[in-house]
Amino acid sequence: MKFLGFITILSLTATASAKGINCEGSSQCGFFAADGMKKMVKLINSIDEKKHSWANNGQQIACVENQCAFLQKTGGAPISSIKTLITELYDHGCDGCGSIPLFYPGDNNVNNGELTVNWAGRPCTGDGGLTAICPAFR
Repeated sequence: MKFLGFITILSLTATASAKGINCEGSSQCGFFAADGMKKMVKLINSIDEKKHSWANNGQQIACVENQCAFLQKTGGAPISSIKTLITELYDHGCDGCGSIPLFYPGDNNVNNGELTVNWAGRPCTGDGGLTAICPAFR
């Protein structure tokens, strides 16, 4: 019986550490406009892949006011993949914040890289709370 309890705890720990696609983020996420993720999808899908084909880890890609998209735990990713991932995150039901594994749906572990939409204290659009593609991708 103790062994079964140990296995249960072990599986819960593994699940928590290998969190996949999710709609979690900062406590500020609840204050974003209801259509913020929809705007984010539109912005990212408008990036010209002929001019900008790659995003680096940690680099803000687009912001809807203080809600920004960026990569984490990765060496970067092609814009074409980011366009697919942001749409998948929106289709998952995320409307404020969220993260999606870089290799989703084949690998649902955000620890292997992720696209994140979360609150940013310093959005690339400046202090005016603008909605825009970040300068590196314009």
